[in-house]
Amino acid sequence: MSTWLIFSLLSVVVLAGSEVLQKISLMQKVDISAITNNFFIWTLQGIVGIILAVVLNQFSLNLSSVSVYKLVAISVIYFAGGTFFYSSYKGNSPSISIILGTISVVVSSCLGKFFLHETYGVLDVVGIILILSAIFFLNVKRKENLDKYNYFAVLGGLCYGVALYYR
Repeated sequence: MSTWLIFSLLSVVVLAGSEVLQKISLMQKVDISAITNNFFIWTLQGIVGIILAVVLNQFSLNLSSVSVYKLVAISVIYFAGGTFFYSSYKGNSPSISIILGTISVVVSSCLGKFFLHETYGVLDVVGIILILSAIFFLNVKRKENLDKYNYFAVLGGLCYGVALYYR
């Protein structure tokens, strides 16, 4: 089995596990801040990722100084996105937050188009239309009033989109 496939599958499993842990920890009677919650989840993901990279002999630290600065900047943007996104869990259903957070794909696609002159294929356009229509129908069908928790989800998605573009 290819290494990329193994890492992709493990990434999906760890992401799903971290989402479940996020929801469980945010539903506890003890009020945990989104920043603290986000820090512990990202630390757990990082530790699991490093262990797997070492075990699978895929760990390398050959980074230039430019790569280190880029990595730090992307990490800060991702962390801010996670904090905003998980703040939305306090007032939204996770399914609503996830739908609003998918705006990240649209943001990274638009940034790629404007700054890197990437071209869109039919599937890219269909995907963007599906994402925007899901957000639209969420607001129309549920008569969802945009509140601060919805804005947190969108802000988190915007941060994720910017980080995805710059990686």
